[in-house]
Amino acid sequence: MRHSHARPRRYRNLWPPAPPKTFQPTPSMERARLAVAVALRDGRIERGPCETCGVAEGVEAHIPDPAQPFALSWRCPLHVPGVQH
Repeated sequence: MRHSHARPRRYRNLWPPAPPKTFQPTPSMERARLAVAVALRDGRIERGPCETCGVAEGVEAHIPDPAQPFALSWRCPLHVPGVQH
């Protein structure tokens, strides 16, 4: 029995399923990342050690609020919030 929402087989090749959506950051977050990258490049801010474990290599800037891009914290890849390891 065919469900009403299922596509018939002959149409599957004509309209393949849509690709999965990728993460699209908000424009305000993109502006905040760019501001931090430019400040790092120009030497206005410096990378610090991870605030959780203290490791100095491979740290990333974590921007909790895009409205305040320079109120950031430095985290190693193991301690980035929202990422399961």
